[in-house]
Amino acid sequence: MLGPPILLLLPFLAYVPYVMGDREYDRICPTGDGLVTLPSGNKIRYLCDDCLIDPAAQSRFAETIEQCADFCNTEDCKATMWSSGNCFLSKLTYTGPSTGSTKGCIWMTSQTCFDSKDDCTTCLHDKEECERQKRKCEDALAICKPGDDECEKKARKCRNDLNTCEDEKNEAKKKERKCQDALASCKPGDDECEKKARKCRNDLDTCEDERSKVEKKERRCQSDLLDCQDGRTEAERKERKCQGDLNDSRSKAGDLQQSVDQCADALDKCKKSESSWGTTEGEIKCKSGSLTTATLNGNKWLTLCGFIINDVKGGVQGLNLKQCVESCSQDDKCRAITYDDHGGVCYLARKFKTGDMRYSNYYHTVLRLT
Repeated sequence: MLGPPILLLLPFLAYVPYVMGDREYDRICPTGDGLVTLPSGNKIRYLCDDCLIDPAAQSRFAETIEQCADFCNTEDCKATMWSSGNCFLSKLTYTGPSTGSTKGCIWMTSQTCFDSKDDCTTCLHDKEECERQKRKCEDALAICKPGDDECEKKARKCRNDLNTCEDEKNEAKKKERKCQDALASCKPGDDECEKKARKCRNDLDTCEDERSKVEKKERRCQSDLLDCQDGRTEAERKERKCQGDLNDSRSKAGDLQQSVDQCADALDKCKKSESSWGTTEGEIKCKSGSLTTATLNGNKWLTLCGFIINDVKGGVQGLNLKQCVESCSQDDKCRAITYDDHGGVCYLARKFKTGDMRYSNYYHTVLRLT
């Protein structure tokens, strides 16, 4: 027997599924009639306010109407029904609008042949009509009284109708089996689709091979860049040492003039060792697939054609390559630029590591070395 606290909670417990049911119902109806595809891939038809009366319907727990619809996945389950937040499974077949159905109810069935004229639909209607005639005949036969001529006539007519119904039922079953056999022999796909799929797979293999070659070139370029930077560091070290020797020589008396001359000669040789850098002031250009050097605004620059710095942001449009480099030279914290050759967009990079670059057409990167 329920205690007083439980009895007090019953109205609230009954109200929760009702509110949920109304919310789910309003989400689908009244415009939900029609065939839809559920997230699970199953196709279902919603019939708003048109539910068959089925005392034998089985209750199932479901939080949404879609979950309730997915329960009907067996051959003997014809439909599911959602009513006031509750889900039910039914074995009844929908044959048309139901009279007496209350609002707030949704009938969900996988039947798709309501208006179709194919053999499967004809078979289904013929079989259901046959079953109805059989039940009507059996009901009439049950109330028939022996010895009554009228009853005997009805009995004979009923037996004839029953035989006709059995013949029609057998014919309907033949059509059903024929339809099922045709359905089983139907295979998706065609030769043209398979050809396209094979071509796509071959193109993918070719693309993977080319990508591997490009990655090898990128790794080789990164290695060459590291060697170049190491050589630049060594050259700068030599230049600083040479300049220091020159300053020391100048501070000495005239008897060290010979040492000064020797140092000047060494300085000359040091500067010549850097002849690989561009000597023309402001000559910033890019030759496809090459590395070029230049001097601009007192800084030395290394141009890498076909490379982009990863994750560059805040680009400025309307500048050419040289103007982009000049804007970097005016910012003491700017270490490199990436230039979009197609869009004319300039990106400045204040932090840069050699591993931050990748190969990309139509992009050029210029490194600020001094």
